Amino acid sequence: MMESLTADVVAEFWARVEKSDGCWTWARTRDREGYGRFKFAGKYAFAHRVAWTIVNGKIPQGMAVMHKCDNPPCVNPAHLMIGTWADNNRDRMLKGRNGNSGAPPGERNGRAVLTEDKVRFIRKLYSSPGKGPSHADVAKRFGVSKQAIDAVVSGKSWSHVR
Repeated sequence: MMESLTADVVAEFWARVEKSDGCWTWARTRDREGYGRFKFAGKYAFAHRVAWTIVNGKIPQGMAVMHKCDNPPCVNPAHLMIGTWADNNRDRMLKGRNGNSGAPPGERNGRAVLTEDKVRFIRKLYSSPGKGPSHADVAKRFGVSKQAIDAVVSGKSWSHVR
């Protein structure tokens, strides 16, 4: 299917991406885990795999395209790398995305960018409905993705912080 990446399809793909200095966010259809889905040639493909293919060529058989940034909707080729499925599973477990992986929550996680104080501050920004700056602006300020701010504000992440 990736063979049908014509210049028009490539242009259509990049038109659906919100670029920033960090992650480039897939702005269209996503699956339940947040991974972008791009439909072309009558079928869906993961957006990050399409981005890799556009920039680097065919993905070797049996290999995974992994996110260095751990942000599923990101399609920034600089944030993607090739690895085996075992590498991908190990990476997922080390990043604490494997259910009961044992990764510590919040600041105790060595990969945490935010702190509990920052999380409280972010939540306070949005304590009144309809108030506060855009999630994208706050994300830029704290060096995280817009999706990270969405998760903090909604309580999907840092749920142990009150």
